[in-house]
Amino acid sequence: MIRDDINQVTNEEFDKLVETFDNAFAKHFKDNNILEEYVSYYIAERIKHNFLFREQMDDIVFSALNDLSQFYVADCDYDKIKQLLETKYKLKITNENPLEIISI
Repeated sequence: MIRDDINQVTNEEFDKLVETFDNAFAKHFKDNNILEEYVSYYIAERIKHNFLFREQMDDIVFSALNDLSQFYVADCDYDKIKQLLETKYKLKITNENPLEIISI
């Protein structure tokens, strides 16, 4: 469901929606080792490029996660996003602005 207006929900409902989404999102990342896969790749690439320095693992993991923020909207391939939504999640974008999605 795409809501037209944030005022459609009360503050309490909004808080519950955020909590439910955040929990589902975190569970997906944890269950599928998404962060661990990314951090492992980050460390391996740093070693491959002779760019890993001796420091605490926490700092390396923090740096890896922080480096995700360097990406921008322009770095995303919308066609790939649409393809993944359709094939993996059975959702089809019918309009980008404003965003409209249907279940398929």
